[in-house]
This record gives sequence, C-alpha cells and structure tokens, in this order.
Amino acid sequence: MKPAEAKRLAALADCEGDAWKAKSIQRLWAGMGTIYELSCGDERIIAKVVKLPKRCDSVGDRRKAKSYECEAAFYRDGYAAQLLDAGVVVPRPLHVEARSDGVTIVMSRLDGRPGAFDRRGTETALAALARLHACFWGPRADEAVAGGLQEQGTMWCVHESETSMSLLDGHFHAGTWTREPTSSRQCRQRGGRGG
Repeated sequence: MKPAEAKRLAALADCEGDAWKAKSIQRLWAGMGTIYELSCGDERIIAKVVKLPKRCDSVGDRRKAKSYECEAAFYRDGYAAQLLDAGVVVPRPLHVEARSDGVTIVMSRLDGRPGAFDRRGTETALAALARLHACFWGPRADEAVAGGLQEQGTMWCVHESETSMSLLDGHFHAGTWTREPTSSRQCRQRGGRGG
C-alpha cells in the first residue's frame, strides 16, 4: 500500500497525521487481499483490504466473498459496537468501504499477549464468550442474520463443504474421525443432516 492510500484510509477513520506508513502483516485467503498495520508516530490502526477476483466462479471463492461481506456488515452495521458495549473485546470499527470488487475495513488495533491462560485468564475468556453469545441469542440471532450476518458463525463447516471434505486427511462422520472412506453426503446423513 502506498503512503497516499494509507493517509486516505487514516483520514477516513478520523486519524490525524501526514506521515502514515503501511506495513503488510498478513495476506488473505487465496491472495484476495492484505491486512496492513497503518502507523503515524505512536498511532497504529489496522486496514483489511479485500480484493475479490473479477469472477467468483468456484464454491470457495463465493464462500470467501460472502464471508467478507458478512464481516463488513458486522463492523458497519453496529454489531461490533454492540459487543464492545457488552464488554467483549473486538476491534473498534473506524471505517468500512464496500465496493463491487471487495471491501476495506479500517479498525482499531488490538494488543495481544502471548502465553498460556492461568485460572483467572480462563475465567475472563469464558465470561467474554458468554457475553458474546448473550448478545446474539434467540431472537437477537435471527435479527443479526436478517441484518447480514451468517447463520453459523464460522467460515469452515465440514458438513457443508465438498472442498473442505476433500482436504481432510481422514474422514469425519457421526462426530468421530475415521479412516473409513466416506463421502460428504454420507457424513451429512450419518450426522443427522440429510443430503
């Protein structure tokens, strides 16, 4: 990312400064973009720049595109703010651009700490997880799905993905891993999901 684009995104996020720099910190799935850390002096923010292929012909590309649209809705439409108000730590949305060829999400930078959880850390994480689920339980979950979030909060779902199934070393059915050759249709049927 060029400094002028870093400065433009920072300005849209109401961040001041003229000497914004961008450092790539992560490439996205299938080369569909990059996550950048934007910095100016001591201020640091994150920009996720998604560039979709001209044609999303494969199931995987369509899933990825939908996932990015969902993420943009999460930040743009107040769902992240709802979690922040409930005390759940998520990046604060600063600017969201939705384009026909992708999305750009500018957000606050979270400072993480490596290491194992002790009892207090585990209890804190479980309490945050409970707050997250409380925000999107029952009718609130239905409202969030109607508002653009995914029904199932995960990108990867074994029982719905032929592609994912083909990538597994073993096979999954009825809640257990096995070496028994099994098609994904059989997995869905055994798992109680007719295919």
